[in-house]
Amino acid sequence: LSSARTGILICNVILPFAAAVGRLENNNLLAEQATLLYLEHPDLASNQVTRAMCRQLQLPEEPDGSCQQQGLHYIYQQTCREKRCGQCIVGRRAL
Repeated sequence: LSSARTGILICNVILPFAAAVGRLENNNLLAEQATLLYLEHPDLASNQVTRAMCRQLQLPEEPDGSCQQQGLHYIYQQTCREKRCGQCIVGRRAL
């Protein structure tokens, strides 16, 4: 696997799985460590969605860290893709 694909697997599969297992098994250390690793994970490779969202939100640059990048993906999936601008979480408060 390329390093880009590895990062995506870590952020989308391994760390969420580890956090879920930690919560289900009442292993707070595992859940906390998985969450911390996710929050500290470096940038993922830039892609069409993150670049488009940065333009749409008029961000001066792409956000740092994979967590913030995935936040842009979440906003896109929840509202932008379906053109539901009135329901966008970004529009609910000033940037």
